[in-house]
Amino acid sequence: MEEKEKGRESPKTPPGSPSHQPPPPPPPAGPSRTSRAPRAFGSQVTPPPPPPTSTNQDSG
Repeated sequence: MEEKEKGRESPKTPPGSPSHQPPPPPPPAGPSRTSRAPRAFGSQVTPPPPPPTSTNQDSG
């Protein structure tokens, strides 16, 4: 049964994807420093309204 070694055939990464892909770029330092002053950030940008209770208006 071990002779097949089917596990070795299929690597963790899916076929076609480069196993040696570079890591994602770091986030911009812009919003990073704004978090230091939450009072200023919240004053300029208000949180988005809650989602509509009725799914009917979801399309609109």
